[in-house]
Amino acid sequence: MARRFSTRTRAGVTAAGVVGLAAALAVGAIPDGVPTGGIGKPAPAAAAPGLVAFDSCEALRQYYVEQALPEVTPYGLGGGGIYPMFDDGVIAMEAQATDAGAAGSPVARSSSADAVANGETGTNVQEAGVDEPDVAKTDGAYVYQVVEQALVITDVRGDSPTQVARLALPRGVFGAELLLVGDTVQVITQGGYDYPVASIGRSAVRSMIIDPGPGGGKARTRVVTVDVADPATPEITADTQYDGSLVSARQYGDVVRLVTSSAAPDIEFVYPVMRMRGQKGLERRTNREAREENRRLVREAPLEAWIPTVDDGERLTDCTDIFRPAEGSGYGTLSVIGFDGTSTDPSSSRSSTGLVASGDLAYSSTDQLVVATSRWGWSWGMAMDRDVDGPQTSLHVFDLDGLDATWAASGTFDGGLKDRWSIDAHDGRIRVAAGIDYVDWMSGENAVISFEVGGEQGDELVETGRADGLGVGEEIKSVRWFDDLAIVVTFVQIDPLYTVDVSTGQPEMLGELKIPGFSEYLHPIGGDRLLGLGTAVKPVSEGGRVRVRPTAAKASVFDVSDLASPAELDATTLTRNTSFNPDPRAFTWLPDQSRGFVVTDEYGSRQPAAYITSIDVAEDGTVTLGEAAELAPFDSYAARTLPLGDGRLALATLDGVEILDL
Repeated sequence: MARRFSTRTRAGVTAAGVVGLAAALAVGAIPDGVPTGGIGKPAPAAAAPGLVAFDSCEALRQYYVEQALPEVTPYGLGGGGIYPMFDDGVIAMEAQATDAGAAGSPVARSSSADAVANGETGTNVQEAGVDEPDVAKTDGAYVYQVVEQALVITDVRGDSPTQVARLALPRGVFGAELLLVGDTVQVITQGGYDYPVASIGRSAVRSMIIDPGPGGGKARTRVVTVDVADPATPEITADTQYDGSLVSARQYGDVVRLVTSSAAPDIEFVYPVMRMRGQKGLERRTNREAREENRRLVREAPLEAWIPTVDDGERLTDCTDIFRPAEGSGYGTLSVIGFDGTSTDPSSSRSSTGLVASGDLAYSSTDQLVVATSRWGWSWGMAMDRDVDGPQTSLHVFDLDGLDATWAASGTFDGGLKDRWSIDAHDGRIRVAAGIDYVDWMSGENAVISFEVGGEQGDELVETGRADGLGVGEEIKSVRWFDDLAIVVTFVQIDPLYTVDVSTGQPEMLGELKIPGFSEYLHPIGGDRLLGLGTAVKPVSEGGRVRVRPTAAKASVFDVSDLASPAELDATTLTRNTSFNPDPRAFTWLPDQSRGFVVTDEYGSRQPAAYITSIDVAEDGTVTLGEAAELAPFDSYAARTLPLGDGRLALATLDGVEILDL
């Protein structure tokens, strides 16, 4: 019997430049008797029935208040019990969105018989035709890098790379990544207090002194637009700051789209104050008094405290362009911003829409966007749903058509997702590899679950089947999807690799391979073979129990031509205390040479080291590892190998660009 999931909404979003929204948390419908003001106004004709619009700014403000009041604590707002799903990306750019006409990898994902190369700007991406922000990009003639607080441009047309420009970026731009869109570079960074370390630079990493610049600790997303029509004289033409942390950024051809999440209102909450004996001049405030005062602050907070803004306080989205799900989904605001990435003035083409909800993970095929949020049955200091032992994940599906995104369906299932690689959309189905039956924060087993759009209103995600029992007592380490096949790796003490038939709505496990160690990333190298990059382990006895301990970086070649009996053709490891960079963007595969490159770290008692490891796979599947280039230890997370399209490979580090001899 098909399992039906809770309905959210269905809506069409036809504003130009918008390609997706982000997920809403399922926290239940608005309680009976709670005033709703004007929020009952139906959505415009362009939107499908489930989405609810607001008939006034006051109705929007009131809805924010109603959603926030149940989570007010003596210390402010409770936190919502969100289960974060961290991505491989440097600044957690989880979403993957595509456009049928977008530039990208020359080989589309279809079957395990195909090898996958990097995209046209040099980045190893999840889906063909999709480009993702990264710390370095190339157009084959120049390499563009974010190095500390500068955009560095290097000419790689000759035998020796030549730096032609170093443009200082505005104060406060740290840990940035970039998109290369024609003659324009869009430098994207997480503003405020939340900085990654990839491109901060050695001096900042060592001293941990980071100047947040304007805005202090308020979470903001910043986009610096640079005109590189003449690479020798780059020019900053725009510097835009959006309220909210960055959920995703991607490029659809010439269009750049951001998803930001404003998780909390701009309210100065009070806290309990316990006056010690003998203290004077300090007013005592009990927990109850603090909570009541915070509730008053929430009720009286103006709209400006809730609604996202851009730059100097301008509202990012009109009140009438912000929607809410049919069921309450929290007090945060998801903003979807689209603009022409080739323009030197993004505001001239900017389009935005909003959803009163929260979101933290997204994936997209060329025609469908899936956003997800997992929520545990707890919040900071209070239970939200005592019947929930593990996370519940909400999935929201959007149909993509050019610049338009239409909310197609939503649903919720019991379980959690590791990252965006755990989601796939193909042939009208949504497939996920999820941890289920959680016990003490760990999944009891895993499953591949298939959904289709359906239900009485035609806007529900209906589970059509699942292949469960994968990796009992283990956690998912990596997933790779093909049109009709899923490869799932789980791990606790051994490395089971599962082949799962997902050609129909009823996934079916076909085969299983158990080997020591685990693969954290799987890459198709052609001929029904996968290259697995991960870690070798050894058993150790601790307190009467046998556990495993990581020992070294491991590369494996898997043959999945016989899906019932997947095989490991060969495996090899590096020296002890080594690990591959887990970010897939730090990996490059050259199909014509059957050769790959990956960033590797070496740690332990001696001085840390880092280098580029070459990976050669012979025709018989034998894999060989070798050192291709040495890196400075603090450079390893900012190092990228970029194919130049002429048989050469550029190595970009914080120290500059060099050409690797292949």
